[in-house]
Amino acid sequence: MRPVSEYLKLQGRFGHLHAEHIANLQKFANQQWQMMGVQLPEALVKAADPKNQVNMAAAAEAEAVAQTL
Repeated sequence: MRPVSEYLKLQGRFGHLHAEHIANLQKFANQQWQMMGVQLPEALVKAADPKNQVNMAAAAEAEAVAQTL
């Protein structure tokens, strides 16, 4: 079990998503796990909070800059 953001980072088509969108997707995924009776790791609970997320575009830009250094 990994945060939704890890999957989204692999997919360039999600680069427009903001932290709030990613947190909402994580909340939905967490609800699905809970409906199946799965105990959530703390990382997934924290990932559902928008303050713990970054905008995908900002992350991609930062990575591109880091690779040029």
